[in-house]
Amino acid sequence: MAKKILSVAALWLMLLALVFLYTDRSEYTWTFEGEALSQVLVSARQAQENEEAARQAMALEKEKARERAGMWNQDEQYGGAPQTRKAVDETLGLNLMWGSYEVTVSYASAQPLSLRTVSALRQPFIEDGDRTLPAMDGAMRFSFTLTDACEQVAFAMDVPEDAQVYSITVHKAGAGVFSRDLAAYAALAGAVLTALLALSWDTRPVGRERRRDALAVVSIALFASMPLLFSGIYDGHDLFFHLNRIEGIASGLRAGQFPVRIHASTLLGYGYAAPQFYPELFLYIPAVLRNLGVSLAASVRVFELMINLAAAAVCYLSARGVFHERRIALGATALYTLCSYRISNLYVRATLGESLAMIFFPLLLWAMVEVLLRDERRWPLLALAMTGIFMSHLLNSVGAHTNISLNILIRAHG
Repeated sequence: MAKKILSVAALWLMLLALVFLYTDRSEYTWTFEGEALSQVLVSARQAQENEEAARQAMALEKEKARERAGMWNQDEQYGGAPQTRKAVDETLGLNLMWGSYEVTVSYASAQPLSLRTVSALRQPFIEDGDRTLPAMDGAMRFSFTLTDACEQVAFAMDVPEDAQVYSITVHKAGAGVFSRDLAAYAALAGAVLTALLALSWDTRPVGRERRRDALAVVSIALFASMPLLFSGIYDGHDLFFHLNRIEGIASGLRAGQFPVRIHASTLLGYGYAAPQFYPELFLYIPAVLRNLGVSLAASVRVFELMINLAAAAVCYLSARGVFHERRIALGATALYTLCSYRISNLYVRATLGESLAMIFFPLLLWAMVEVLLRDERRWPLLALAMTGIFMSHLLNSVGAHTNISLNILIRAHG
């Protein structure tokens, strides 16, 4: 037993070491000096003008939204593709996710300077953003906190003519030592490898069969996950809707809500009650990753990889339960996991809800075989399958319920 524990510990220590070694030390660190200072350093007057311009733009956007009320399937309804911004782009300031940030200002001044961290229309999300820099020729370091994502974060300061600011460096607290994104990937890899390692401890013939089957199932799931090897996320049809759901849940959890019933961060700040009509149980997984500091892209990629692994594992177990033949189970797993419709749902249509429901379809078929043909006392299996579908995608639950009803009628009039 001691050797088994040591082998698992060695596996996780190796993964932790790899995360530490491959962490980008300059991750989430931005330095502005020379002409680039104008991107983050503004006067108090300019900060007020930016705030007023943002208010007018938001009022105009809300007015357009009210004019669109009741319209459906209009190309101009969404104003084109949603905008995505890098942390530093051609716009003013930094686009930052929530968290604590450390700022180092290198300057020379014979008198104290007042500095304020600003973000147009996002000012309530900035904590500890006001600072007084003492008269000195050197560098001053301070920190501020964002309780939610903020766009165009800048520093408002009126610099006297006899003073000079040399550089401003912004660094996300804790970044550059241990990458949260790599840690999320490593945690999932560690869970899968731990399961495979545990299977290797069984040296019996049945243990070798289970090990080979587990390796085959994982390989099938990894093959289905090949699109995740590319950077970013595939821009599927429903992608931004589900990204908003994940961000809404994460934001609600940070605000102390549980369960989250309204996504307060969507629809221009009005909020959206999607949880009242759309199950979101499994979306708490990427939302929790977000609150642990994992980027949105990495959270979704890890979640989609988990969907593929779960679909392959559930299909194998279900097919094995129906046919009692491992080769048939492996064949069914390959066909189902790599099915073009399932792959299209996950990557092209980006329907996370339906992709989650498809994890439980094989389990539903196995449960129906057990309850209708073998042993009706195994109804908890049917309850588990239907609960999984209900908690994933309501529309698929209607189809599943209809399928069960038809099978019961067929059996009753057999």
